[in-house]
Amino acid sequence: MIAKRLLWLSISICVIGGGLLIWHYFDPNFSLFSSEPNLKDTMKEIQDGLNSVGPVSYVLKYHEDATGQDKPMAYKVEISKVSADPNTCFLIYEQRTFLNAAHQDTGSVVQLRDVKRIVVRTMEQEVASRGVLTDHPGFSVQSTPPVFVVEPEQPETGQRGAFFFLNEAQANKMAKALIHAAGLCGGGK
Repeated sequence: MIAKRLLWLSISICVIGGGLLIWHYFDPNFSLFSSEPNLKDTMKEIQDGLNSVGPVSYVLKYHEDATGQDKPMAYKVEISKVSADPNTCFLIYEQRTFLNAAHQDTGSVVQLRDVKRIVVRTMEQEVASRGVLTDHPGFSVQSTPPVFVVEPEQPETGQRGAFFFLNEAQANKMAKALIHAAGLCGGGK
């Protein structure tokens, strides 16, 4: 009698557990025990967070070691019209970059499924990673005020997005949300 009840209890647990696994397969926003936010909430956090950053103004000072001369260049970057779609895992935004008086407008798309990693760098590290100083070994660069760059890397598409922050904690929070969303979208592999 006890053996029959244990058998039925075991079968019931397997059926319910299997049903939950199947439900999770078809609904990526389903979460049984996780306290992590689902994809829809994470994408909303990313969208709202990026739309609220506002313009990031900074000066990059290029210093030539041999002559001791500095060449300051004023930048302002504005990210706007961010749309984070949990159904497609697309992050679409517009970026306006000012260099002194001139500006350039670009539209960008980050496909979170293609993101292999997300890094947070200082502006100085970002300039070095882009190879800007490769042809100028006697130059160094410094950003005033300090700027932090969150970069989702998509090596298969060759695209490198970049989000700029004046606050390191805010940059790290955005990176964490992007890593979570990319993982839920199947990226990071």
